[in-house]
Amino acid sequence: MNPGLKIKIPADPFIDMMNSISWTDRNKSSIVLLSLTNSRDKELLKQLKQQALKPIVDMAKWKSNGHSIPGYLMLGRIAGWSDKEIMDGSNSNKAASIERMLTQINN
Repeated sequence: MNPGLKIKIPADPFIDMMNSISWTDRNKSSIVLLSLTNSRDKELLKQLKQQALKPIVDMAKWKSNGHSIPGYLMLGRIAGWSDKEIMDGSNSNKAASIERMLTQINN
């Protein structure tokens, strides 16, 4: 992505794809959404929480780290964690970190 171009990519189609039952839809849309959440835009994180929390949590819990990390990172960002905190949690006890994230999100 080139921020200098000031191109705005709409999140809505990718959020819709996160709610698909297709692994490919979730996988590909999560890569775009992960990039879009780099800025920690509060409105986008709120929209993800409202419209795609369940599939993000499901994805974060996938056994393959390579496939679960986009969901895990987005979940942490929704919870307000820094990327360092998120990665530290994945290196210690990912399942416990997911539960802490969900507790923070639901409070």
